[in-house]
Amino acid sequence: MSLREIARWCAWLLTALLITAAVLTSFGRSCWECELLSHFPAQLGLAALIPCVTFAVVGRRRDLVIAAVIAAWNVAALVPFYASVPTVLVPPPADARVIRVVAVNVAAENRDRARVIGFVRATRPDVLVVTELNDFWVRALDAVAADFPIRRLEPRDSHYGIALMSRLPLTILDDKPAGAHAVVARLPQPRLTIVGTHAFPPLSPQLLLRRNQEFAALAAFVRRQAEPVVLVGDLNSSSWSPAFRDLLRDAGLRDTRLGRGVQSTWPAWLPMVQIPIDHALVSPGVRVHGRFVGDRVGSDHLPVVLDFSVDAL
Repeated sequence: MSLREIARWCAWLLTALLITAAVLTSFGRSCWECELLSHFPAQLGLAALIPCVTFAVVGRRRDLVIAAVIAAWNVAALVPFYASVPTVLVPPPADARVIRVVAVNVAAENRDRARVIGFVRATRPDVLVVTELNDFWVRALDAVAADFPIRRLEPRDSHYGIALMSRLPLTILDDKPAGAHAVVARLPQPRLTIVGTHAFPPLSPQLLLRRNQEFAALAAFVRRQAEPVVLVGDLNSSSWSPAFRDLLRDAGLRDTRLGRGVQSTWPAWLPMVQIPIDHALVSPGVRVHGRFVGDRVGSDHLPVVLDFSVDAL
């Protein structure tokens, strides 16, 4: 077998694997391995360029078309995040109050308190949602406690402690739409509900089921609210997961990434394979004026910053 034929067959093997991955992603609601495949359209699209180039070099035009379709299918999943019209293009009205919410997964094992506290002070959030809160991070957040007179801190020894801290005169509710992994607060003026949460990672059939149940509970909770909702946190799901799309549909929420880029958040230390699993979702009536991902704070997650105003009800 010639080198040309070996290259062609290797390219076909990679193409077949990419086709298989594309088919399997549709089963992500019930198969955790399939959902994992759905998180990497950018990386899979880049991989599809290898057989494209190989088939072009060896002169296999029909094979090139098939590989190009697979590459285009993966790239198409990224297009809405760059080609869509953002949730708002105009500055807020002069009388609108712009609210900044920051969501940061500090990582339970992270000990770089200086970077986390420095980031909080630099971004000056009106509302701060912290996930993976433990006793160490409760003590670390004392450094900024005076800036946030409203606080609910629920540390845990596991990775599912959570906190909500606010400069705004909101009321923290006892509702737990995703079990112990959520915190809910309500602002009277403008009328607004803020939900911070940390979903289970779907790394087994049981955890996938529990994560999807959390999504269903969150969707039902959001639908019950009379006022606009902002939902932030580590959802352990990318924007391309079938279950995540179900959450958006069932809750009536918008992904604030649309039109602003993918803004990947995890793993913070490995940019080439980063995926967006930390989210900021909004219901109708919320006007997003800015959204960005912050710098590394010692965690394996990058923080998310959201600036928005609320339409008068």
